[in-house]
Amino acid sequence: RVSVENAFLVTLWTPESWGRWRDDIEPEIPTTKQIKLSGLTKTECADLAGTVGDFIGSDDVPPTDAIDVAFECSRGVPGLFTSVLLESLKQAFLEDWQPWDTESVSKAVEQLGIADAADRIESLSQAKLRLLRDMLTKGDERGIRPKRLVESLGIDKSTVSYHLSDLSSAGIVDSVKQGRSAQYSVDSFIMPLVQMRLEKEVEINV
Repeated sequence: RVSVENAFLVTLWTPESWGRWRDDIEPEIPTTKQIKLSGLTKTECADLAGTVGDFIGSDDVPPTDAIDVAFECSRGVPGLFTSVLLESLKQAFLEDWQPWDTESVSKAVEQLGIADAADRIESLSQAKLRLLRDMLTKGDERGIRPKRLVESLGIDKSTVSYHLSDLSSAGIVDSVKQGRSAQYSVDSFIMPLVQMRLEKEVEINV
């Protein structure tokens, strides 16, 4: 064990993880400053597209309308925006389209399941938002079982099953069968948009 008198520690947390563990961490490592990372602007996304192109050795630059589609569907989340660009290259290759044109980008957001994800998430009921919040804060890397949601939310099993079924049909939640039960998790591409929606909910209720 090494003792350090002076150190500068930088950590990166999702909002729900920090909310869950903050009370345990603060007494040991007091926080001096918190920086909230926000989504990129459309101009920054265009610059990011150029950086991705340079990285993969492509001279092609996505047209403005393709950038608009990718930005709108990703809400400027850097990782999600990059995933759209890379998926669009894959779709262009498979369909023999021009790289990064509007058609390939539109196909990419469809394949990733985020074409209208922000609207789907925005229209969710308070009950479903609470369930998603608990999935993110009380689950682990494997997901969460319905039984745990029943306990944490204090509602009956049939109601939890109803909401999970709706969220699965909407492409917001994934599930993996494990024996007689299943583990549920928020779709990895949808997750940043869910986190943004939950954060907005907190701001409204403050």
